Amino acid sequence: MLYKNQHITNYIQLNEKNEEYQYVNNIHDKIFRKVLDNKKEAVQIINRVLKKENKITEKEIEKYTSSYISSNLRNSEADIVYKIKDKEIFFLIEHQTKVDYSMPYRILKYEIEIMESSIDKKEYKNKTYKYPIVVPIVLYTGKQKWNA
Repeated sequence: MLYKNQHITNYIQLNEKNEEYQYVNNIHDKIFRKVLDNKKEAVQIINRVLKKENKITEKEIEKYTSSYISSNLRNSEADIVYKIKDKEIFFLIEHQTKVDYSMPYRILKYEIEIMESSIDKKEYKNKTYKYPIVVPIVLYTGKQKWNA
């Protein structure tokens, strides 16, 4: 597994050498989404990206089902968002099979949509207000080296 920490997004390249996810390669995004709907799988990916000593558990997260995606982004099948329960910390997981040079911009738009959906409109101008945190993760399963 290749892990590359970028300024905007964490990229993970899954390939045939990673037996755990080998069966996902080159299969339609809906299958990948189904895998990521499984909290156990999502937690493994999140923990691998975060590289923290104290791992996040399945009990600590919930799928974020708010309609955060604007109408022009609703056709994206592979977006999965998890949230840490009782905290405004989100994990956006996006699956890509091809290199997409617009990915930083797309991720930024998703992050803004997620934040907009969870900001407390009455409190966000206060000095002590804590804005939501969105951790974007791109899972790339393509054959070409990710260079975007």
